[in-house]
Amino acid sequence: MRQAGDSASLFGMSPGAALALHAASALLPIRKLVLYEPPYVTRAGGASITAMRAHLQALVAADDRAGAVRYFMREAFGAPAAVVLAMPLLMPGAWRKNKGVAHTLPYDFAILADRSVLNAHAASQIPTLVMGGAKSPASLRDAVQLVSASMPGAQSLLLPGRNHDLSAAAPDVVPVLAKFYASPTPRMASH
Repeated sequence: MRQAGDSASLFGMSPGAALALHAASALLPIRKLVLYEPPYVTRAGGASITAMRAHLQALVAADDRAGAVRYFMREAFGAPAAVVLAMPLLMPGAWRKNKGVAHTLPYDFAILADRSVLNAHAASQIPTLVMGGAKSPASLRDAVQLVSASMPGAQSLLLPGRNHDLSAAAPDVVPVLAKFYASPTPRMASH
């Protein structure tokens, strides 16, 4: 941030959005915040975040990367079993990437377990856009609404035709980001 002029605008996607919220709540000098599908998913009747993290750690320790990805997708995000089973065949590139970072999945739960950032006064003072894909699972669309509702003044936007994957050039996302970052920043109470 020092190299950016002592403040910066942040963009975070999925667990990166949770990290951006943590940075905002830590009073870092953030001008604007864009969060794409922060994964603060609420699932009734599922395992606790602590239990899911422990299960993922066991899968990672056993070097069962595919099992860790399947478990994360099913239990954490509620992806339909058929989608999870078909992913290696239908989206082999995405499957390989997910398996490649499977060892980091327990860290996601370490970040997501602290939901205090959703009500942090400091973060609520930063102009924020919470985005998601209109074709993303309902749990992630609900998380977009949860996070934006927890931050007074935050805007929310579901992008038509988009899902959780922004790995493409995202030509429809860039103009939205440019417009939000270029818009005048309202004066906020100091924190």
